[in-house]
Amino acid sequence: LALLGILFVSWQAHLAATITAIRSPWTVLSPDTLLAFLLILGALWLLVWWQTSVTEVWLIASAFLMTLALVTVLVYPLGFGFDGFLHRESERLLLITGTLQPKPLYYIGQYVFTTWLARTLTLPITALDPWLLVGFIPLLVAALAIHRTGKETVPVTVSMLALVLLVPLQPWITATPQSLGYLIGLSGLLLARVPSALPSSWPVLMLGLWSIAIHPLAGLPLTGGIALMLWRSNLSHRPRLRLAGTLLALIGTASVVPLAFLVHSRFSGAEIGWHLQTVFSLDHLHTLKTLLMIPTLHISLWADWANFVAWLYPSLLLLFTCLGIGRIKDGSAQLWLASTGLGTLAMAWFMREAATFTFLIEYERQDYTVRLILVGQLLLLPAAMHGFVLIWQRVKRGPALALYGLLMFAMAWQAARLYRAFPYHDVAHLEHGWNVSAADIEAVRWIEHDAGSKTYTVLANQAVSATAISELGFKRYAGEVFFYPVPTGGALYQVFLRAASRDATMTDIATAARLGE
Repeated sequence: LALLGILFVSWQAHLAATITAIRSPWTVLSPDTLLAFLLILGALWLLVWWQTSVTEVWLIASAFLMTLALVTVLVYPLGFGFDGFLHRESERLLLITGTLQPKPLYYIGQYVFTTWLARTLTLPITALDPWLLVGFIPLLVAALAIHRTGKETVPVTVSMLALVLLVPLQPWITATPQSLGYLIGLSGLLLARVPSALPSSWPVLMLGLWSIAIHPLAGLPLTGGIALMLWRSNLSHRPRLRLAGTLLALIGTASVVPLAFLVHSRFSGAEIGWHLQTVFSLDHLHTLKTLLMIPTLHISLWADWANFVAWLYPSLLLLFTCLGIGRIKDGSAQLWLASTGLGTLAMAWFMREAATFTFLIEYERQDYTVRLILVGQLLLLPAAMHGFVLIWQRVKRGPALALYGLLMFAMAWQAARLYRAFPYHDVAHLEHGWNVSAADIEAVRWIEHDAGSKTYTVLANQAVSATAISELGFKRYAGEVFFYPVPTGGALYQVFLRAASRDATMTDIATAARLGE
């Protein structure tokens, strides 16, 4: 069953491969693709129910998440999103020249690994970079196979099923340093659940440090969680020392990202506005009321269900977390880790209310908050998975009707999460992003040919700018201004936004020309 589902999804994604501009892969994928994903999930459910070997469940759980990552690789042969084009060109330059200027503080953990792999396998960067997540996902699921023996052992196969049903899915659809940092850091965190089953703590710590090198905003809090778990597992510490170290790790992990931004803004010149007085404003009560409200109905069953599942996910994750914490007999480390996750979510709220990332374009200023919320959810995941295991054990002892009810809910739940993992365009959501197309490539090549030896500057959207980086590399800068508008809050992109609005004037064109000289 699982193999049929994997082959069907892969074949449909291959048939749907497009070089035209689309808003969402669901506009070209067969609706049966979701059913094929559920076939894989059903096979995983049966294997766990039948208590088959850990290896078999590991293979199917890994295959489910790998197939998810495979969809964007196959549907978008020219590349998916925007960031991937920047990273692949940086990796290509590093492979050819051996250096990057200015030297990046971020991403180097992925860049070095990818270029090393390209040299070792003598393959181009474009043949390796999009497949990084697909290749590393088995490591994430395998981290759950490390376990203790005895009566207190959490069933490993059920934990793997819980991972598939509870882990946020959106990070795994594209290979970026942020996603790879999540994957490596979460793998270390899951391994740190049972440090007594490991011969040494160094492999876990190395995974954490590697995630920091890949992307600090993903790696720093996850590595803090790893350190907390390892510290709590060391019974040789005196009680007061253990408590002091635990509190320090908890506070440090929860606040490390805001502190990193504070330090970064001081030394890099990237301006961040801090408005601490807004934290104590009563306006937050209105925000809390909005979060608790059930999403608006659009009289569209599928879109409304997907919206409801996205709204329900944080609450259900917290519910499983509380259930897991309440029933762990020797899990004080997981209790503290869950507290760290809650602290991280609180700091995400603090950043949203008190920090304004003025160096970013306006519609991207909440991105870092969203990412920190996701990190908080990952820190809650170990305890939430244990809560799911407890539900599974109770249902298994009960009547068959309860099992069938849980299975049907899990299927409908996962279908909605799969749908929302990718860009989607329906009655509930208008997707503004477009992928790179063959027309974009033709436009970039025509402009380059038409300009000849002349210096030129282009005002274009993200897809065309990504294509320019793919086709021409980082060809020309005027000071710090790239000759295509890269959406990182730079001056030229701000001009592009004005020029693309209804208030555009010839002054905007003249400003772009001056910036590109």
